[in-house]
Amino acid sequence: MKYLVDDMPLCVCGCGEKVSRISNKYISGHNKPSTDPIVRQFISDSLQGNIPWNKGKKTGPSWNKGKVMSPESKRKMSESLKGRLVWNKNLKGVQIGPNIGKTFSEESKKKMSDSHKGQIPWIKGKHHSSKTKFLLRECLIKQIEIQKNNGEPVCPTIGKNERCCLDILENISKYSIKRNFKVFGYFVDGYIEDINLVIEFDEKFHFIDDWKTYRSKDIERESEIAAYLGCIIFRIKEIDWKNDSNKIVNDFLLMGVI
Repeated sequence: MKYLVDDMPLCVCGCGEKVSRISNKYISGHNKPSTDPIVRQFISDSLQGNIPWNKGKKTGPSWNKGKVMSPESKRKMSESLKGRLVWNKNLKGVQIGPNIGKTFSEESKKKMSDSHKGQIPWIKGKHHSSKTKFLLRECLIKQIEIQKNNGEPVCPTIGKNERCCLDILENISKYSIKRNFKVFGYFVDGYIEDINLVIEFDEKFHFIDDWKTYRSKDIERESEIAAYLGCIIFRIKEIDWKNDSNKIVNDFLLMGVI
């Protein structure tokens, strides 16, 4: 049986418009909670005395609780999930999370930060397996060996991008760059003693936001080093080096290194 437009019922929200199908109660989008206080009061009054359908009911156990899946079922489930967007980077399939490329406002960041304050980290109290500990030791030993073979101090560690950057700057300069140079209780990434120039290669953990504002510890550290050595500090953001290394090189040449 076909229905004419005039036969369609009105939207339950009270907007006065008619729905597109006889089985629909609302026009698309009209079933969302209204912010109009009059409408909200009307809804509240209309629900007075109604007993919720689930009042007093207990939620039963999950349908698959205690169920053991066969290897074949696990294989089929794994195949069906391949290619989907996943959050856990350890899962197979497309390594993309729901927040990739999403930019949060400062207000949202503050709310998320406040909501996590006082919470105990999920890893606290957990112990690594013997295999994980072995891999961590091997990784650290390998990092130390690389720095020793390059004639660099073994502490602190030097990142790949930092090493690459300092190597290139040293090659275009007539001066040598000391790595992990100790000064005033700190280690600076690079130091050219001949012209009293400190080079700092800053990874993301040096910032409290998206590569804009340095941590207070880094600001205090810079002022103490500058006051102690009376030096110039040339800072390089890792993201700037990745995006346009040529600009960093040109800025470095302006420091009088050739």
